[in-house]
Amino acid sequence: MLCFAAAFCPGGERVWPRSGFWSLDEYTAPVRCALETACPGALGESAEYPVLYLPNGARNTRQCAEGYAGSYCADCAARYYKDYLSCVSCGAQSADNTELISKITAWMVFFALLAFCTYHISACSHLISSHLMFSLSLCFCAVL
Repeated sequence: MLCFAAAFCPGGERVWPRSGFWSLDEYTAPVRCALETACPGALGESAEYPVLYLPNGARNTRQCAEGYAGSYCADCAARYYKDYLSCVSCGAQSADNTELISKITAWMVFFALLAFCTYHISACSHLISSHLMFSLSLCFCAVL
């Protein structure tokens, strides 16, 4: 097998794909990935994607970037979805979780206050009108 720009040939019949390329194993010629950033190669060209070895000692030439999977890194890993050629996180980021928890907490407080006020309205209906409670509800919803 001839060695070419897409690979590094350490000797013998082995070829290791460079960044932007993927191959089935050390003995199969690398193929350019549709999205080159999805394929970090097998040379450890990036500190983010070091050289990986299989249990039999061979180089892992099938390594994909985070969020990518499958042949030629063309599929998305679990918790990622396809956006044209890119794989995008489904939103399991900590900022998304924080926002969701904040909204749930705000709604829980709102309903607790609503229940408290409803109970006290029946006891003190001459102090608080239902119109006022409805207005407060609308204001709270507008803030969220």
